[in-house]
Amino acid sequence: MICQRCGYCCIAFDVIVPIPSKKKNVVIGAYKPANALCWHLSFDEEGNAVCAIHNDPIYKKCPCHDYDQIGGKNDVCRTGNWMLTEGREILLEKKKLPTAIPKPIEISI
Repeated sequence: MICQRCGYCCIAFDVIVPIPSKKKNVVIGAYKPANALCWHLSFDEEGNAVCAIHNDPIYKKCPCHDYDQIGGKNDVCRTGNWMLTEGREILLEKKKLPTAIPKPIEISI
């Protein structure tokens, strides 16, 4: 799936989000509830969603990286496509929701 960078998933879904750590053999994560902006989420001048950890190695270990939908690997995300066209009002309201406050949990590995 090709993400359209609308930000909807980063706001609407419950997810466990990793938090980068400098500690060796420690994984840090926090629960992000539905209908709250992820603390890693921001928007650029064009309104595209930007994830602060998207290019970090830890991102590949989070549920966000594995999110997919029905369709081929090279298909445009249908949710994002709809949010950026017919669903603009819904997306604008979602963007007004508060940012989640992480309560980090450390797990030794």
